[in-house]
Amino acid sequence: PLILHLHGRGIAEQATSQLWRTLYRWGLNRCAIVSASPGMSARELAPLDLTDGHLYVVPNTVDRIDTARFVSARVRSGTPRLLFLSSTFPFKGIFVLLESLQRLLRRGVAFEAEIVGTSTVEHDGRIEQLIATHGLSSRVRFLGGLYGEDKCHALGRANVFVHPTLNDYFPLVILE
Repeated sequence: PLILHLHGRGIAEQATSQLWRTLYRWGLNRCAIVSASPGMSARELAPLDLTDGHLYVVPNTVDRIDTARFVSARVRSGTPRLLFLSSTFPFKGIFVLLESLQRLLRRGVAFEAEIVGTSTVEHDGRIEQLIATHGLSSRVRFLGGLYGEDKCHALGRANVFVHPTLNDYFPLVILE
């Protein structure tokens, strides 16, 4: 069967419409659907009354790593370093973060921030533009996508992890 991994929101809201509920039931009825929690499965899939599908709950996991080697990279300047580490699609809250950083700057709050992630050329270009137009260039670095050890080093440099997602039940980045 087709296997779908569900870890976001939206089906329940769409399924309030009879047309969408019918389309979802037709499309998902013979699929194996994996969700990250029983609550997510109940909220998103129960309203569809799927009969022939197979519903599974598989909690997300990531490999354990030795974090001590990355923590030593943390900046000890006394200025908090914030880290956004996710894709840069608007539903991940990146533009909410940039607005919040602009407010911190206006209030004279000391901070540094790193933005790690990428999505589309358009979204990433808008991020760079907002950093410049909001006067954040001296405090915010947009690093694009980082992977493996580089991503771990970014986590190690941070004092605060920021993930203002607008549409995740169980963000995988939180596990990392």
